Amino acid sequence: EFTEYLAWLLGKGMATPDKTSLKSLAIEVREKEEKERITRQRALLRVITELWLVGVVRTLDDATKPDDATKGAATGKAVELKNRASSTKAGAAAEPFPLEVLKDLLGYDREHANLPLLVIFVKSFSWDILGVKPTGSDGRKTVEEDGATSGQNNIVQVVDEATDLNQTLDQQPFTTPDMAERFRKVLKKYFDDVAAHIVRDQKSIQSQARRNAEAYVKSGEVFEDRQANYEKQVKAQERLISNAQVIADAIGAEMPDLKESYDALATSSGSIGLVKTSEYLRTMGEGAGIWT
Repeated sequence: EFTEYLAWLLGKGMATPDKTSLKSLAIEVREKEEKERITRQRALLRVITELWLVGVVRTLDDATKPDDATKGAATGKAVELKNRASSTKAGAAAEPFPLEVLKDLLGYDREHANLPLLVIFVKSFSWDILGVKPTGSDGRKTVEEDGATSGQNNIVQVVDEATDLNQTLDQQPFTTPDMAERFRKVLKKYFDDVAAHIVRDQKSIQSQARRNAEAYVKSGEVFEDRQANYEKQVKAQERLISNAQVIADAIGAEMPDLKESYDALATSSGSIGLVKTSEYLRTMGEGAGIWT
């Protein structure tokens, strides 16, 4: 019974917040709430996955709501998770607990707010679940609270073939290839959506850069709020690309081609965006002109 109650509480902790209630909050409060949620759920996702790997929890069908947890308990997502897991076709196996949690986190995340959670998951379990060794890795990874990873240091000297074999077996992934593929499909679908997000935002940044250049030509300056908004967009894009790269490496996907955009960035003046004022003026002078 303890593990059944524990599974329910873990699932409740991973429930995504109601978007309507979040939108009603002030921007500062909403950002604080989201930051705290990511920190909290990052730890919970690791606990859920590790308990599943060692067989302590299996699926959401095993979760039971504690009798004393009815007051003040969250409603909605946690219950929906259980209902979806229980509504599988007759004879079909329920989804593994962490896979069901990932589906719920990622399936409705159109703004990709949960991408940092997925990055921590991949850094922690790319070998144990996906069977993929990160570049320069020796296998199983340990992820600290700050997200830093460290490999296992093998300080035991191999003295015979039996010991060597046991250590080799210890470094094998926990999941079967079929199970790893089920996780990979969920990650791939989410990554494709993130890649489209990256391309879309890159176009928006280029458009903003051109507007900044036009404003500079017309007035000789770019207003601070416009420049600050542009810099905020660029930093957010850099974080998005960095996180997406982690997922791409884990599932063997290709990142969207942004070479042309970065070539423009490399030739920019840096103060008004991606387009040089001189280049903007030159394009203004091109065309048929008024004498034709």
